[in-house]
Amino acid sequence: RIEKRDGMCYGLNFHLDRILKSAEACRIEKPPSKDEMKKAVLATIAASGCRDDVFVRYWLSAGRGDFAVSPRGRHGGCQFYVMVHDKPPKATGGGMPEGVAEVVVPTSSVPLKPQMLATAKTTNYLLNAMLSMEAEDHGGKLGIGFDEATGLITESSIACVGFLGPDGVFRCPRFETILESTTLRRGLELIDEQCSASGGGITGVSHAELTDVTIDHLREAVEVIFFGGHSATPITEIMADRASGMEPVGSGSAGALCAFLVEAFEADMRGAHYTDNYLDEVPYGLYEELIKTKKARSAGRLDQ
Repeated sequence: RIEKRDGMCYGLNFHLDRILKSAEACRIEKPPSKDEMKKAVLATIAASGCRDDVFVRYWLSAGRGDFAVSPRGRHGGCQFYVMVHDKPPKATGGGMPEGVAEVVVPTSSVPLKPQMLATAKTTNYLLNAMLSMEAEDHGGKLGIGFDEATGLITESSIACVGFLGPDGVFRCPRFETILESTTLRRGLELIDEQCSASGGGITGVSHAELTDVTIDHLREAVEVIFFGGHSATPITEIMADRASGMEPVGSGSAGALCAFLVEAFEADMRGAHYTDNYLDEVPYGLYEELIKTKKARSAGRLDQ
């Protein structure tokens, strides 16, 4: 999934890199090239006529199947699908998202995905759904996975999560056993740029790192943040275990780091940190006359 703002498509390159890496892991043979997929995505957005606050979703399939286990008897080759739809408005009407309450879900309640499925972007969301449902049962929404065998935090059902400790270190679980989040990857770059900039810095933050995150790191965190959909969401309450119940994170409200990330992601999508790797212009001219003709015909039918 990618997002589009102001007639520009944000983050398309690193999303396509990830889906091609996942396709290789899943043995999807002869997928379209990155350039072919990029052209298909941009052309579909242009055909929709949508210019702001929309989501673009896409799927890569081995092809039309024949109900066998192996896809090699499929009809035709690999297929790529693109869909454009409206992005739901934020509950707050923009700006800082509302803080959410979350629940730690241990592997005794919902098991981990096997590493291959955990690190590939696929549509196999059974365990994702179960993680979210288990969290909902106890007052959360997406859940935060906890591997009891290793004592380490993993990921949410549809997001990565990071923890700012009282020592100023922002810790995020390594990507070796979870899905690499394009949002978190970019967020870590933005934090590093701000912390290393002359006269910059973020209150209470020394640096960010991908590392092992323990349940103790979660319990002592002064900020906990979800990463997904090119945005940051503050987690302001956490149930670390059933016995302790919901407890506030830090002050119980969004902190300075989350505030920085929300503004930085928004600026990134508007082109403030523009690089060719993050923004692609949508070729609306390809379809503008077609869209005008279609609207004129629709108006004519309504008038009749």
